[in-house]
Amino acid sequence: GRGVRRRESCPTPDATKIEDVMFSSFMTNAWIVGTVVALLAGATGFFGAFLLSELVKTGKYTVTCLVRAADETQAWHRLRRNMSYYQLSEALSGDTVKAVSGDLSQPFIGLSETQFDELAKTVSIIYHNGALVSFLSPPSRLRSTNVDSTLWLVTLATTSTLKKLHYISSISAGQDNGSAYGDSKRQAEQIVMGAAARGLFMNVYRLPRLAHDSRTGMPNEKDIVFRMLDIILRTGFAPDIDLSEDWIPVDLAANALVETATKSHGGKMFSLAPRTKITLAHLLTVARENGFDIHVEQPRDWVARIKKADSPEDNLTLSGLGMDDGAADGGSQNDNDDSFDVVDAPDVSRDMLVRYFNWYRAAKIV
Repeated sequence: GRGVRRRESCPTPDATKIEDVMFSSFMTNAWIVGTVVALLAGATGFFGAFLLSELVKTGKYTVTCLVRAADETQAWHRLRRNMSYYQLSEALSGDTVKAVSGDLSQPFIGLSETQFDELAKTVSIIYHNGALVSFLSPPSRLRSTNVDSTLWLVTLATTSTLKKLHYISSISAGQDNGSAYGDSKRQAEQIVMGAAARGLFMNVYRLPRLAHDSRTGMPNEKDIVFRMLDIILRTGFAPDIDLSEDWIPVDLAANALVETATKSHGGKMFSLAPRTKITLAHLLTVARENGFDIHVEQPRDWVARIKKADSPEDNLTLSGLGMDDGAADGGSQNDNDDSFDVVDAPDVSRDMLVRYFNWYRAAKIV
């Protein structure tokens, strides 16, 4: 089985209080029995596509995907388009997946109270992967989508029948860098673990940088570091920064998470981590070996070069990296929180990096 490196037991969070009304029926409700129906929030994102694929591959679930859309037809369109984009349409070939329209930023996750109650009667397990992933969004918007949605899904997990809830978080939640996004993920974690402290089956899973699909090389083109790599490969110039991060191929991260969730007990906090880190220096070495001519220059010179081109997208990438003035070091990640159990996850191998560079050449270079 997959290795879990045990660390000290997790403390009970007290920064976020859970309203008692959410658990008023806790002692009388029974765990749901019968067909395992999973609710997946966040299926139309990068990780969500691979998480949905893994859940279907287990053969254990029928999956209801909550999709931000005006109606069910639009929800299906968004879901199919996302799965097709990442070459995962096979997951939708059977009758095990359905889509419902909702909105995580709204009360009752965008459903009517009647729809919310009906969903509560059918769902057995919840995977909460939905989030607004932005380091530039205002805290109020991050709270409604990332924090309030978690409260509503905990409520769903305690309505009608008790349900298991798996909350997908980010290592940003453990970084004390003033990020509103990281703060919102940390608050959501505290909500989930506060509920777990009351005896509910709820787990948290922190993910590091999700790299490209290990099979196709396709990345999340919205990811800030992959946006930086796009600039580097496109211009042939890279900043001399000390970037060193944990990366896991997105497909293998989804596999590791579902495997861990299937075997785990409630009240656990997990951190998925590879054995070795990826550095910018290593990325540039592999890129050069695969035909990319890249020159390294001082960060301020690199930023000046990018700003001179006056591309709105590239300027936004600089802001997301915190490199507007060229002074940042690239944002190396912190070590894992000692209160988390570390799940050994696959490294991004050299061959997998080659697949990314091959994908980039085929998709981006005309």
